[in-house]
Amino acid sequence: MEKNRLEKFIQKLLDEKRMVRIGKGVSERLEASSLLHALDGKPVYFPKVGESGFVVVGNLFSDRGIIAEYLGCSPQGLMQKLAHAIENPTKPMEVKDAPFMQNEISPVDLDALPLLFHYPKDGGKYLSSAIVVAQDEKYGRNCSFHRMMQIGKDTLVARILQRHLDEFVKRAENGISVPAESQIVMLGEITQEFADEGKFVDLTETYDVVRKQRVVKVRKIYYKNGAFYHALLPGCLEHKLLMGMPREPTIMREVSKACECVGVNVTPGGCSWLHAVVAIKKKSEGDGKKAIEAAFWGHKSLKLAIVVDEDVDIYDAAAVEWAIATRFQAKNGLVVKENENGSSLDPSADPNTRETSKMGIDATKPLVANGKDFTRAQMPKVDIGKYL
Repeated sequence: MEKNRLEKFIQKLLDEKRMVRIGKGVSERLEASSLLHALDGKPVYFPKVGESGFVVVGNLFSDRGIIAEYLGCSPQGLMQKLAHAIENPTKPMEVKDAPFMQNEISPVDLDALPLLFHYPKDGGKYLSSAIVVAQDEKYGRNCSFHRMMQIGKDTLVARILQRHLDEFVKRAENGISVPAESQIVMLGEITQEFADEGKFVDLTETYDVVRKQRVVKVRKIYYKNGAFYHALLPGCLEHKLLMGMPREPTIMREVSKACECVGVNVTPGGCSWLHAVVAIKKKSEGDGKKAIEAAFWGHKSLKLAIVVDEDVDIYDAAAVEWAIATRFQAKNGLVVKENENGSSLDPSADPNTRETSKMGIDATKPLVANGKDFTRAQMPKVDIGKYL
């Protein structure tokens, strides 16, 4: 059977030696995850993990350039690509058959899958890139990502926030459908039973608290010929980019309502969730603060918004810090918001209410310079090879 797009892309990375191939079998307990952590930013291919017969790939989309390549655009065009997808959702095409129906693990045994034990204090082995597709007569179809900790051969406990899927489960009438090109598919039931979930290292690279969460009973496990398992290492670049990048177009959309926005970077240093740098083409003195307020509206979990001029590289942390050092004055460029709704991922927020404080930094240069020159000096380009 012909390989699908993702499988072809992985093969391309291997053929071009852009994917690190691990040359020996490794343990699913800490060893595979330690290698992924050490190779963060580089795609990794594990032919053998534990006793499982499945190939494991990780760090696959841990680089903006690779994500852009897969989506068929330039790194600079990523935000526009994501924004178009968010604003123009397509209806899924239904098919009668799917490759994952080729094989079944029977009886159900989650130990046959190469689930990883990621960090030393984790509560168990985790599915960290699981997608739940649910159907409900009232609410329609919902697709969401949920971490799931293994607690038995056919049992998981899933972290489900009080959002859409939670409403589906409360109605207890949800059905399940799955993407046809999935590698491995589990059919199961989200029960009304609860069990401890965690500890688990989340986006902030800190351990999330242990909570009572819903138990999932797995009824069937299917997989396609040659299936691989995608291991997403929590707290590392792949996790951060895949979670944070989709918030960039939502921030840009809101900032663009207030002023001319030319770029947004939800930064890895801010856990790709809590901090963002916004570049604007400033036309009035109030644009910087307007952009700060709009950025918080565009991503409700945002805790720090830094606004810079269009001449600052928002992907260069040193350039952003330079803008703060040379163009920011706290007495008139600092915005502090107290008693705001924050993120459950932020360990410094109130653990019960998620209440937090937020900060905005207007690091844009004044439109009227008053004798000061805020332009960064540039050197002529030289071809160093001619001098060596």
